[in-house]
Amino acid sequence: MNTKNRVWIELELHPDDAVCEARAAALSQLLHKLGSAPDRVWWDSRSHRYSLTIDDGGSYITLADNGHWFNLDYLAK
Repeated sequence: MNTKNRVWIELELHPDDAVCEARAAALSQLLHKLGSAPDRVWWDSRSHRYSLTIDDGGSYITLADNGHWFNLDYLAK
C-alpha cells in the first residue's frame, strides 16, 4: 500500500450495542459508496470491538483501536 495515499477512519465506542451496530452499518454504507464491498464493517458485541472484512473469502480483523487506514488509491477508483 502506498502510505502517502491513506485516510484514517475511526468509529467511537458507545455503551449501547445498538448505537455501535448503527455506526458500523453507516461506515459499511459509506465504504460501499466509495467502491468497497457491502457489509464490510460490523460490531462484535462479544468482544465489544468493531471488525472489518478484509477479503472476499470472509477473512476479517478486529479493530483494537476502533479505526483503520484505508487506501485512497483503491477507494477513489
